[in-house]
Parts: sequence; C-alpha cells; structure tokens
Amino acid sequence: MRDETLLGYLGISLSEHPENLATKSLGFILHRSATARHAVVRFLHHCGIAVSERMMYRNQVVGEDNSIPDLVGIDQSGQEALIIEAKFWAGLTENQPCGYIARLPAETTGVLMFVSPALRAESLWSELTARCQAHLQGAVETPLPETKSVQLGNHRRLVLTSWKALLGLITAELDAAGESLVASDVRQLLGLCDRMDADAFLPIRSEEFAPEMPRRIRQLCRLIDDATRSVVEAGFASTKTPKGSLRQTARLGSYGRYQMFEDIGICLWLGLKWWINFHPTPLWLEVFGKNWKDGWALRGKLAEFENAVPSRLFFSGGGNPLIPLTIPCGAEREHVLRVLVDQLREIAEKLNRPDQEAKP
Repeated sequence: MRDETLLGYLGISLSEHPENLATKSLGFILHRSATARHAVVRFLHHCGIAVSERMMYRNQVVGEDNSIPDLVGIDQSGQEALIIEAKFWAGLTENQPCGYIARLPAETTGVLMFVSPALRAESLWSELTARCQAHLQGAVETPLPETKSVQLGNHRRLVLTSWKALLGLITAELDAAGESLVASDVRQLLGLCDRMDADAFLPIRSEEFAPEMPRRIRQLCRLIDDATRSVVEAGFASTKTPKGSLRQTARLGSYGRYQMFEDIGICLWLGLKWWINFHPTPLWLEVFGKNWKDGWALRGKLAEFENAVPSRLFFSGGGNPLIPLTIPCGAEREHVLRVLVDQLREIAEKLNRPDQEAKP
C-alpha cells in the first residue's frame, strides 16, 4: 500500500461517510481547475462519449423524485449531462441507477458514471446492469483499463470506472499543465481511495470456502508454537519470567507467542495486517524492548535489517521494530522450522550484543 495521505487518515478517522468526503473533494478539484474538468471530458472521449467542455459541477443536486446524486455536471443549456456517483463499499440506493438515468437528457448526450474500487467492479457492474436491464442496448464495452460502458438508448450511457483510472488521468493532465497544487489535492483523494480499498470487506469468492486457507492458517499457528519450543530448547530464548510463564496471545488478525531474548521482550506473530501492508510473509517478530519497554531504542542494533534492500525492518503502530521472517517455498515442514529458528537466533544475537559492537 502506498504511503498514507492526510486525507486518507482523516477520512477514516473522522468521517462516517467517506463517499461523501470523496465526492466533495472531487467536486472541489473540478471547480478549482479547468484542466481537471478537461481531463474528465477527455476520459469520456476515450470511452467514445462526447460531452460539453463547458460543464459546471455541483454536489448533491436534489431531483424531482428526491434522488440526490453525488456530483452533477450541468451543460450550457442547464441540462444534467453528466452524473457521477462515488462508491467505495456502500450498497446501491433505491434510485440507483434507474432514478438517475431518468434525469439524463433525452435528446442530447447524457452519462451516468459510477466510480468504485477496482476490486468491486465486477459485482457492482452486475448489480447495475441487472437493475437497468430494460434500458440496455448493445454490448458492454471495455474502452479503458478498469472501465466498462454500455449504451442506455440513443443518447444515454452507463459507465463504471475505478478511482485509480479516473484520478490517474486527471493527475497526468494536471502534472502536464504544471498545476502542482491541484495535482497534490488529487493525490490526497487517491490516498483516501487507497485506504478505503485496504480496509474494505472484499466480496467473498466461492473458492475461499475450500479447506486449504484455514488449514494453512492453522499450520502457521502450530509452526509458531513449535518454533517457540525449539528456541527455548536451544537455550537462546525463554518463556519464563519472575511473574510466571509467557503464553500465547491473540488479537484481531494475529496469533502470537511471547518470549524473552535474555531481558528483551519479543513476540513471534502470525501478523495478517503486516502481511497485507508491509511485506509478503505471514510470520513476523515484534521487539518490545528491554523489560518490555521502549522497543524503538533497540533500532540501532537492527540497522542491518533496516539498511537491507529491500528493507527488512518495519515498525508497529506503537513504534516497536517489526522483522518479517522468511519462509522457504516448496520445503518440508522440518526444513521450514529450521530456517525459522535460524532467523530467530540471528535476531537474538544482534539484540543481545553489547552496544559498542552494534553496527551503525
């Protein structure tokens, strides 16, 4: 996932309806920049649709049927030539899409465009076309990547595209025109879209119910248990403290085993969040620090991991060092376990060496 933007962070933290925030942001960008407005026209041109260059955009225009599209492009004659509906993962409303189709001009070109995450495109397109089956004419076209289009009559079109496809073209136009401030705004909006994609509940596929996935997760949890047992037997880790034994732990998307490398607290995790966001491996070591305090202070001892290309050092939300552990592919379980224990031994040696021996 790309670096998070401020709008992406605030959109998730403070807004109950990120779609509204995205729509208002897009409306602000189109109000602010003629280049951005031209980019939307050019995008539709690539879809084989000619609309006016001189549209003005308004957010949430209430119709006679009380429908409220997110963003409306109004042409010189005062007609709603373009309706843009922003979607992340919220469902369609009662008026979508048929109520919006009825608002388009009957005698001149009118476009209803939904913008959604690419991962939702197939399911959303199926629902949209099923709801407006009576309006469909001709075959579905794919004029651009992550974009679908179909005729709804002599002058009306239904378009579905992804945030990445639409905002990517707008950004390219703005960069070419030297409008760096507006381009920065678009990248902020793209950051919100990325964050929504990352946190989204993806449509479930039937093959995901096969036993392979839960079996693999159970095997990885058992591998963590066996690796913990092995490093304790090897003598460079302990699960005992003056206050009692360290046991397994679980939290949302994670299973782990706490251990001590001498006086340094660590945890061996099955970390799904880090697997998604940081590095393609399910197993991670989190360093909590001496006596379970201030893991960040040990960052210098892990400089070799941080300076590796690609880097092998990340940080948790609390600032603790996180090290992705390598799992060899195509290997038997005993070999995988040995490789895992060897990595833990290497990390323990780096953490426990005197400060003056730690490499900068």
